[in-house]
Amino acid sequence: MDAQAKLDDTEIVKAAEREAKDISMRAEQRAQALLDETQETVTAKLRQAESSATQQMDEADRYALEMLRRLEAQLSAFSSTVRAGIGALEDRQIETQPFQNQANQLQE
Repeated sequence: MDAQAKLDDTEIVKAAEREAKDISMRAEQRAQALLDETQETVTAKLRQAESSATQQMDEADRYALEMLRRLEAQLSAFSSTVRAGIGALEDRQIETQPFQNQANQLQE
């Protein structure tokens, strides 16, 4: 091989190396751009999921509060009914005591 052929081969190799380096750099840039885009998409989806979860928790809290208020009202009504029943029985007991005392005295 003569010197010119060697020079030509060297220039071809150098040009191929430059082209390979350029292709590699563009591939790395494209890969980084895809990674950045994917990260942005993941972050957006995460924010959306967090927002949805927060909204669902708020709705669940409102429902639970409503149910607890209803239960409190029912318990209050039951308590009033129980107090009225106790009062009626106590009144009845007071009313029948004089008769019991008289009956006891008659038996003695």
